[in-house]
Amino acid sequence: MASKYIEKQCLFPFDKIRLLNCWGARNIATIDYLNNPISQFRCQLSQIWHKHKHFLTEKQWEILRPLTIEEIRKMKLTGLIDFGAHTHSHCILKNESRDTRKKEINISVKRVKEITGQYGVSFSYPNGQIGDFSEEDILCVKRFCYCAVSGISG
Repeated sequence: MASKYIEKQCLFPFDKIRLLNCWGARNIATIDYLNNPISQFRCQLSQIWHKHKHFLTEKQWEILRPLTIEEIRKMKLTGLIDFGAHTHSHCILKNESRDTRKKEINISVKRVKEITGQYGVSFSYPNGQIGDFSEEDILCVKRFCYCAVSGISG
């Protein structure tokens, strides 16, 4: 769970980029999600998004929107699904300051626990590739979570 988008009920930034590409918006190539702090990325994105967001259809919103807190709680009650932390704002940890990385992990784990009532929480590294997180991030996750996953083979 990237808790910020669930709480605010707004689209993930990378989904906004995909929509902007579909709508033929210009200047999107300069927005680099993988190599910039999330605050810088969101700032660049907002300058383009506000000019095009009126193209967003109800169907697109319904398909791309994050789950609501109520939906998460209902799913959790089935006993078939658990939710894990994924940073608060879905930032790629390597792009953030040491303090921001710790806050992102901590807030995300805290919100998962609050929303779901789970005691133990797993973690998934955003993007999760080699170089996207550090040993320090791993140690931080180990303090708060019982396991973590990445996209790295092995």
